[in-house]
Amino acid sequence: MHLVRALGHYFIFALESSRTVALSEGARAQGKLQAVQTLVFPNAQSLFVYFRAVAEAVLVSRQVFTDKDGS
Repeated sequence: MHLVRALGHYFIFALESSRTVALSEGARAQGKLQAVQTLVFPNAQSLFVYFRAVAEAVLVSRQVFTDKDGS
C-alpha cells in the first residue's frame, strides 16, 4: 500500500476479514483496533478507516456476492 500511494496511484483490493482497523486516528494511537468483519456499514456506505501501519485513511466498503442458488 505504501509504494502504490507513494507513486500517487489509487487501487482496489480484497481485505481479509480478520485485518484490524481503527475508526479514527485517535483510536489507532490508543491501540483500539477491531476486525474488519465487525465493522457496521450504515446504508451500504463506505467507511474511512486507519490501518496500524498506513499513515493515510483508507476507504473500505463491503460487497457481498451471491451465486444463482442464493448462497
